Amino acid sequence: MTFMIESNRHFCKNSINYRTHIRRNSLLSTIFTVAIVLSPILNIYYSIPPVGWGDLLLVTVTLCVMIDTIITRKGYKLNLYILFLAYSFLVSLFVSMSLDSFPIYEYISKYARIILYALIFICYSRDYFNILFGARFIRNLSIFVSLILIIQAIYHRLFNVGTFLIIPNTNLNYSIVNYAEYLQSYYFLAYRPSSIFLEVAHFAQYTAVGLVLALFPFDQKEKPHFKAAVIITIAILFSLSSNGLVIATIVWTIYLYKSSLYRLNSLKLLLTFTFLLAVGWFIIQKTNVLDMFLYRLSTIGVQDSTTGSLRLLRGLDYFRQFDLVNQIFGIGFGNYVDYVTDHSLFSIYNGNIETTNEYMNALSYVLVSCGLVGFVIYLLYWFVCFKIANTSQKVMLVVFFMLLSTSSIFLMPIYMVFAVFISHRDATIPFLKKKSMGSRCLIFRRKYIESFDNHFT
Repeated sequence: MTFMIESNRHFCKNSINYRTHIRRNSLLSTIFTVAIVLSPILNIYYSIPPVGWGDLLLVTVTLCVMIDTIITRKGYKLNLYILFLAYSFLVSLFVSMSLDSFPIYEYISKYARIILYALIFICYSRDYFNILFGARFIRNLSIFVSLILIIQAIYHRLFNVGTFLIIPNTNLNYSIVNYAEYLQSYYFLAYRPSSIFLEVAHFAQYTAVGLVLALFPFDQKEKPHFKAAVIITIAILFSLSSNGLVIATIVWTIYLYKSSLYRLNSLKLLLTFTFLLAVGWFIIQKTNVLDMFLYRLSTIGVQDSTTGSLRLLRGLDYFRQFDLVNQIFGIGFGNYVDYVTDHSLFSIYNGNIETTNEYMNALSYVLVSCGLVGFVIYLLYWFVCFKIANTSQKVMLVVFFMLLSTSSIFLMPIYMVFAVFISHRDATIPFLKKKSMGSRCLIFRRKYIESFDNHFT
């Protein structure tokens, strides 16, 4: 069933959709969109420790958006993610009362990021994030950083010289803060080009968004950007990132499957796929990327592993040692260090990192912090997003969960970037069909809007 809203000038100026359209085309909307897309890159460097430049920029533009929202009196409805945050906060508060010390610094540093990212993708991205401009921007940036990495890889192959494109004499938002120490530590390791990022994993995470948007554009009128997808894929192969290889395989497999269903330009697709296979085979023959990938798979479950087990099993091993109550309800964000210290917990998968280091994949981090109850609420939110998502968002959600299960990205800007694209409301509604019936009308498909509101209220 459809309903019509007359698009006369007086009504449109007072409608939510008109105001949203104006916001998205405003200077503030452009700045907000650019800040979100650039935040993972800018967050490489510290502004005022422990705040990266990316987070600082996000705080600034979010405050501006918040002021504009207050002026326009925009309201927001309760959804599952807000329920998840409220639950995690209460758990953190109650668990902290049973600990020997109150980790106030941990609370502030973690909840500041969690709330900031949630405000952006739950409250403000719908009205201020220009989804089509943002998709083009991050796709083009992914091409740019991919070309840089390809040049780095070729240069290293020809001259056996590694290049690091990090701004000299800066403080890094990384486990190694000092620039000189960073270069020294990576000098003795097997060189892997990472473009302008600190490590290849960060490059793979960022360009994963660009790869999805290249093959599955948000604008359904757009054709897939094969050249962009090929460039990004080649760069991911050259980076020798295990995560990157899995991501590229997932995205291209989904694309080939969907293309076979709709029989889209089979000759061009066959040539592209053959070319990528040839490039991949060449890289496998000339590097140890396959050996590294197989090594990481083979070390899953091995004690003292710093590869597969560290990423996949360390968090689950700590969770297994929790009391039953904490397994059900969690220990809260910010309580990990004090909790494992008070209970003398130790994981056989610690490898070379300290017991108090929180490093674990994002899904394990949510499970440890929020228990089974919070974990289910968290998964339900993304399940609802998947149900009402378009094709691009569904593919991105698959890649997102692959990263959540293998990487520690929950408190990183790239988490928020994925969340913005996946949960963006307008991208999930096939709306705004124009029809002329004496006067111009805007016709909405009501069932999609009602479905969304029913799920999120």
